[in-house]
Amino acid sequence: TITNFNDVAINGAISGAGAVTITAPTDRNILTSGTGGLILTSAEMGNIATSNLSLVTQGGGDITIGSGVDLRSSNVTILTLTSTDDIVFSNALQAKTLTAVADDDMTISANLTTNTGSITLEAADAGATAATMAIANGVTIDSADNLVFTDGNNQAIALNSAGAAIFSAVDNISFDEDYTLTATAGNTTIDADTDNAGTGVVTLDAITATNRTLSVTGSDFAITAAIAADVIEFNASAGAGTIGLGHANSDADISQAELNLITPATSLEFAAGGDIDVRDVLVADGDVDQIPHLILDSAADVIFQTAASTAVRLTVEADVDVDFNI
Repeated sequence: TITNFNDVAINGAISGAGAVTITAPTDRNILTSGTGGLILTSAEMGNIATSNLSLVTQGGGDITIGSGVDLRSSNVTILTLTSTDDIVFSNALQAKTLTAVADDDMTISANLTTNTGSITLEAADAGATAATMAIANGVTIDSADNLVFTDGNNQAIALNSAGAAIFSAVDNISFDEDYTLTATAGNTTIDADTDNAGTGVVTLDAITATNRTLSVTGSDFAITAAIAADVIEFNASAGAGTIGLGHANSDADISQAELNLITPATSLEFAAGGDIDVRDVLVADGDVDQIPHLILDSAADVIFQTAASTAVRLTVEADVDVDFNI
């Protein structure tokens, strides 16, 4: 543990250190370049062989990634950033596993990538007040395991995307129930299960993407709050993955209650390499008349069964058969 030093220089290898924590003095920032704080460069971090390198600020100290950090081939297994104020990613950060926890706000203006483990991002950890997580135009957050947006103290988090954004993970992607993703200046892509192994569940909280396309890919979906966009797409990730509407018997399922939360201005599309199985779905009046056009696109069969389904406008594209077993 290195604590309360204004600066630190790591000029050679540190081996067998176990967990390493570097804590800046109260109100002093931790930076990867520049002046006016505790400076720890990518090369200095890479000199440490550790299971968990933890960088910590106190008081009003921020953590700013101002120059590129690449620890993917280093001996740093986990990089943990813990700020009692803000965390700012103004340059790309690449690590094996990344956890970033800010008591207040987080700004992500460059790509975040891991090559072995998860990415966990947490704002408003101190609680008491709402916080903002700002995503710049063109940013990609790509996890080799899970991608988790979390709030440790049940405060509202405004996840604001300034343009096109890509959130991807080999396994699950989850947005905590206190997050509201707003993306009105570019299209948003959420892609779980990028290895198509059938193990990437997408859990969505509130999303507003006015006049934009929201594309979601995963092995299954969980919708916990209202989602609004111009065009909304749900894609089954596995090559032969199936989608079920109105029931829970397929690989990826959307219940009637979840459909009630979806509001596309133009269309809602479900696409699958396997069957799309529709059972007693009402998307024409009542709770879900907000879906003007329902599109079902299957590389196999589209099946309507159990009871009649109703839509305002329906397009069915099946590479094999369309079956009506009602």
